[in-house]
Amino acid sequence: MLTTDDPRPHAGDTVAVSIAPSGCLVDDQWAGELMVRTAGGDTTTGTRFETGETTVSVALPARVSGAAMLILVPDLDCEGGGATADCHYPYAEIEILP
Repeated sequence: MLTTDDPRPHAGDTVAVSIAPSGCLVDDQWAGELMVRTAGGDTTTGTRFETGETTVSVALPARVSGAAMLILVPDLDCEGGGATADCHYPYAEIEILP
């Protein structure tokens, strides 16, 4: 699971995204890029969680607003790591204000 320091940031703001529960680290299976998912589609952020990290700063796209999820998209398929077929990527729900 992911958490943010601001659940209602403005478009273009930078938010801190952390792995929850605290103390957990990203391992090789979960290292990957964060993207913003809205009803209008997915937008890459260019920010990555690397192995061993617990928190990263993410600059939100300036043109995206509304209900959104910050999703960690691992470099490796989560199903390949022994997870069940219904595995999902860690995410945090946010409301991006214009």
